[in-house]
Amino acid sequence: MAKKSKSFSRKVAKDKDQEKTPKDVARANPTQEVAVVKTPNPAPLEAVLVLSNTRVPHHDERALELVLMHVKDLKPAKIVFNGDIIDFHRRSEIDRNPVRIFNDVEMQAMRREIRTRIENNQAVALEEGDTKKKITSERLDKLIREESLERSLKGELELCFKVIKRFKDAQPGVELVWVFGCQEHYLSAYLKKYFPALLLFWNQFLRENSIQKVYNETVNNTYNYGPLVIGHWHRGGINSPSAFVAHTLMDLEGVSLIQGHTNRGGWVCRTVEGPRFVSAYENFSLCKRPVGKNWQLGYTVVYREKDRKRFQVFQVPIANYGFFWGEKEYRLDPTRIGNWEKAVSISDIHRPYEDPVAIEATFSFLKEFQPDVIFVNGDVNDFEDISRFAKSPIDFLTDEDIKEINTLIVDDGNKKFIKPRLQREFEKIYEFFKRLREICPNARIIWVFGNHEFRLQGYVEQNAGQLAGVRRPGGKEEILSLAEITRVKEFGVEVVYSGLIESSTSYGGLLIGHYYKVCNKSAYTARNLLQQKHRSLLQPHVHRMGAHYKTSLDGKMLVAIEQGCLCRLDPHYMQNPNWQQGFAVIHKKKGSDRFYVQPIQIIEGAFLFGGKRFGRPNVDNPAKTPDRA
Repeated sequence: MAKKSKSFSRKVAKDKDQEKTPKDVARANPTQEVAVVKTPNPAPLEAVLVLSNTRVPHHDERALELVLMHVKDLKPAKIVFNGDIIDFHRRSEIDRNPVRIFNDVEMQAMRREIRTRIENNQAVALEEGDTKKKITSERLDKLIREESLERSLKGELELCFKVIKRFKDAQPGVELVWVFGCQEHYLSAYLKKYFPALLLFWNQFLRENSIQKVYNETVNNTYNYGPLVIGHWHRGGINSPSAFVAHTLMDLEGVSLIQGHTNRGGWVCRTVEGPRFVSAYENFSLCKRPVGKNWQLGYTVVYREKDRKRFQVFQVPIANYGFFWGEKEYRLDPTRIGNWEKAVSISDIHRPYEDPVAIEATFSFLKEFQPDVIFVNGDVNDFEDISRFAKSPIDFLTDEDIKEINTLIVDDGNKKFIKPRLQREFEKIYEFFKRLREICPNARIIWVFGNHEFRLQGYVEQNAGQLAGVRRPGGKEEILSLAEITRVKEFGVEVVYSGLIESSTSYGGLLIGHYYKVCNKSAYTARNLLQQKHRSLLQPHVHRMGAHYKTSLDGKMLVAIEQGCLCRLDPHYMQNPNWQQGFAVIHKKKGSDRFYVQPIQIIEGAFLFGGKRFGRPNVDNPAKTPDRA
């Protein structure tokens, strides 16, 4: 990532060893394995499903079946129905008849039955001499319409109740929470005014099934799940771009949240001074998509450590009526389940400014996960000395450098000198890929060059153009190429380099590249790249995390993800940067372009994935645990 010129400063080390945190110790020994980071912590986790926008009776039955399959495997402790579970016909985005719960034959039969009953009652009353009960034909038609509508609304409520009970049957004992959205609000107000008996019928269902109702008599309702707010805000239009409403709510509320209402996915992230991390998610839908709407099928899973603040949010998009979770593909038709390979994309390490705690957390995951492919998606090194930005004249040393000072000394027989910083960077790159190969001996390792790798070529061309392209006699590799200098091909590393400042490669239907583009907000860079390339992609470089989704006119779902970084979050050239640490897990179907991407954010050296905790273990005092992961 490009740097701004600022004076170089260093943090003062703490005086007492007992005051040092595990992160301080690890940063002082960046190449040493940190024992407390390697082993996943067995802290108990609970899973929560967050579902939004089923819009019964316009729910997507196949999508619901997929979610129910996942519920049986995941066994969540809680399911939160986050608004617009039912679709109120007077406020629906989907054009329809208000009595569409019945087909034409059923509707005609119901109207005949109502008419016959009213006419018979009137005939009996007239025979008894009660002329007051005589009604006109206009009044009769009105009564038929009103009762037909009441029956239709009751039928819709009953259908919605059946959908909810299916989740309870799939996971008996699960806690159910219903956060009312705008559709529930409008329907409640309508029933209260015209059909109060149906409102009593609704509340009775909630009581009988022990469903917690979250409703404050407005269109905005929220439910607090620890430090995470799950809510249905009536904000931003449902036609706005993915992640736009998430940014709006995060600006207003300043907390981590999951928003229903938008019917699409999206994720934005922000680092606030402290540092404190907040994220906002848009929660997809489980209803049928009207033609031309930028909606996507899916839902959200939240992992949370019991009795602690740490949690992790995972968006689960459903594409072509299938999705991938953990090590399993979910499809209604088992014959369509294929063979998948797994990959991990890491980036923006910026050695020697790497964060050893975040790297150790990532390496502990790689060691257990054993991916088939590892993409090192640019900016492994920083190359500050050959950048066009101001450099620090100070040759600073880490505690480990001082401890092993002999390794920094070069003795050519005539004189001794400290290795140049550039030499040390080359060696760090070599050590990094050596360690990566040791951890994952069978994986393909693909190094996609970023703008910082490009600095070497740019420096040679500008300052020693005569050496550009020079090769050893009979050799194929340029002597001054980065891959040749760092000897990474000894570890079977494949290099993707365009010779320009941007490089990329395809992995199924996913573009994995290091694009030289930065926007000022999370997910905005991803969105602009998606609009430019019209393909799903992974983008590092911005040191942020976020996701942008787009459904094209032909119904194809596209996603662009900003995958975070593994460098320090306190660079000497910038104060309180809006950066987040993380990486991406990818599953790709063999012989197909089909893929599934799951971004993983690392908070204070730890993250939750697959029901486990990786990285820094829990601290003894829960109050010190970071708000989220």
